[in-house]
Amino acid sequence: MFARQLERLSALWSRQKLGAWDASGIQDGWFDAHFHHAANVVAEWVGAERLKAGRLLDFGCGDGITMLALMLRHGVRQAHGVDVSRTHLNLDKLALREIGLRQLPAGLSFTRIDPGQPVVAPERFDVIMSWSTFEHVRTDYLEGIFSNLHDVLAPDGVFFLQISPLFYSPFGSHLGRFNLPPWAHLLWTDDALRRAVLDFKGELPADEIEENFHTRGLEGYKHFVLKEYDELNRLTGSNLIARVRACGFDLVREGYGPTSIQPPEQLLPRYSRRDLVDEEIVLLFKRRA
Repeated sequence: MFARQLERLSALWSRQKLGAWDASGIQDGWFDAHFHHAANVVAEWVGAERLKAGRLLDFGCGDGITMLALMLRHGVRQAHGVDVSRTHLNLDKLALREIGLRQLPAGLSFTRIDPGQPVVAPERFDVIMSWSTFEHVRTDYLEGIFSNLHDVLAPDGVFFLQISPLFYSPFGSHLGRFNLPPWAHLLWTDDALRRAVLDFKGELPADEIEENFHTRGLEGYKHFVLKEYDELNRLTGSNLIARVRACGFDLVREGYGPTSIQPPEQLLPRYSRRDLVDEEIVLLFKRRA
């Protein structure tokens, strides 16, 4: 009983310190998915006590919504995000609009980096996380990045890594939001794929409408996502694990989210069934001594 009362008082103190906020009226599907689902998955895999006690690095933080949720909802006190984009610059406006938060936490910070640029930190991080980022990283940058993350992780720290969707899964092109059929990127010609995206006239799913859509509009967003498709590194789950391990990490836990859709027979001679059906991979590593 006393422990529960202490936990409630701690949560109340945190909310008063950071300012009032209310997540019950969130309207933006993208914000909701990252504020709740993504943050909850990270917290469950990393552990509440580790999050509360340590410093967090979000590699590929994007708009910063998940980091903000980990601070507001899961007790993280120091969180730093790095990304090649500047979409985090709108986080204060998003937080005010969606949850009524008037001031971002003092312990939240961001740095924009160039592709392949190492993270530099005055002290090591206790937790490193990455949510749907490493499918976008150039293959020739991977070894340097994983080695750098190993160097900036505390000796007893953990590295959480999630990717969804993996490239060879039904919507691994990241173009499924344009109402394409499963595995279109593996079944169609490149010209047919691009034409289908550029001819799309419908509405995107609510949880896919992120900041890059708002700043570009539908037509500009089509070209933006097609460019992202061209740059996908096509990692498989097994290849990803091998690359991280080779840079000084030990795998602690792994999880997969398989699709319920049966892959087309014509793809099975060309690709592993496992690669075709695994839509999501979730991994937890520790730093090898």
